[in-house]
Amino acid sequence: MTQRHDILLVCKREFGPALCDFIAQLHPKARANFASSRAAVETALDEAGGAPVRLITFLTDIIIPEALLIRAGLTGYNIHPGPPTYPGVAPTTFAIWDEATTFGVTAHELAPRVDEGAIVAVNTFPMPLGVSEYDLGDHAFAAALTLFRDIARHCASSASPLPRSGERWSGIKRTYRDLDRLKARFSSLSAGDRARLLRACADVVPTVTSRNRAA
Repeated sequence: MTQRHDILLVCKREFGPALCDFIAQLHPKARANFASSRAAVETALDEAGGAPVRLITFLTDIIIPEALLIRAGLTGYNIHPGPPTYPGVAPTTFAIWDEATTFGVTAHELAPRVDEGAIVAVNTFPMPLGVSEYDLGDHAFAAALTLFRDIARHCASSASPLPRSGERWSGIKRTYRDLDRLKARFSSLSAGDRARLLRACADVVPTVTSRNRAA
């Protein structure tokens, strides 16, 4: 028997209506809404009045704290750019810089710490030759929509967790500090490496001042 529950998408405002409409078409009892800020997530959970809510975060930097994950009551999922080998910030940048041969998108259970939840699905594709950060982002967006379609089909009709894939996180979890350090290397690089860094990170400039962001 299907347990009635709401689905709350956490995503950019421009994505919300179309994603909600897609879920509504999957199951006659599916109810979906979206939130584009952490405050809006809290408000939606308040309005649910303790009823179970499935959180699905889609291509967003919004971090859902543990207290809200507990309040939701159901296993939530995050869909974001980067395969399990590139956890952390700026996976497109570091994959291009590393000259990776494949890239992809990961779907995993929401957890209190970023990119540590159990992985439920990965959609990988060959890294296009000479690709830029923006173009790789477009490829990742298409792959993310495919994962969303599959995950939404399950979540629209079932309150049960998705089966875990068995894949594991690996590689270095990059931080904003790591990104700043990479940008700061620009002036000392060879011409070829400068060109590669410009493809990997379009906003790099010859002199980069650290933003002193928390890692």
